[in-house]
Amino acid sequence: MPKVAEKERKELEIKATGLLEKTRQSKAETVIHYGGARSSKSHTLSQFFIAKLFGEENQTLGFTRKTGPALKMSLESSAGIITLVKKYGLYNESSHYKSAPMNYRYGSNILWMFSMDEAEKLKSTGFNYIWMEEGNEYEYDDYMVLKLRLSEQTEGKQNQLFISLNPIDANNWIPVRLGPQANDEWIHSTYKDNIMNLPPAYVRGLEDLINQDEN
Repeated sequence: MPKVAEKERKELEIKATGLLEKTRQSKAETVIHYGGARSSKSHTLSQFFIAKLFGEENQTLGFTRKTGPALKMSLESSAGIITLVKKYGLYNESSHYKSAPMNYRYGSNILWMFSMDEAEKLKSTGFNYIWMEEGNEYEYDDYMVLKLRLSEQTEGKQNQLFISLNPIDANNWIPVRLGPQANDEWIHSTYKDNIMNLPPAYVRGLEDLINQDEN
């Protein structure tokens, strides 16, 4: 379980899948989480970023979607970072700046939540960690812009950019541009990684899909 510091600096127990440990262990500069519906990839990355926000110091974090409406939808989802911060009892209204670009502060840490439409407002901001949700929405140029923002110094730690997405066409820029790179890590997940949290009827429905479309 990740250590998430509260005011009393206690360890917060968080129910997580094995994907969280894989994410924490990765040393790659770019980490691509890919998998189908309900595989817990977004939930896992939310937990990872919450652990950084509340459990470490001097961290600048970024969560982004391609567009403003998509950003709003992600932040309001059940696996969204702010949703889980509230669920874990860590939320402080006064720490949450809700105008664009949004941010949440804890101690010496800050989490920026922005769309690529707003990225220009953060052009002088450097990051330790960035998460590109629904990576297939972006262009390669977006990736390069964000990667160049991984400029904050953290002694002994690797700055990282995370991309989460569903299975995509082999001609998409992500497998074409990132697949062969030695510094990239791909973490694949399926509903089986999250099966303990899924209703049996939902699992049966997913497994029946292979009879309709193998992909």
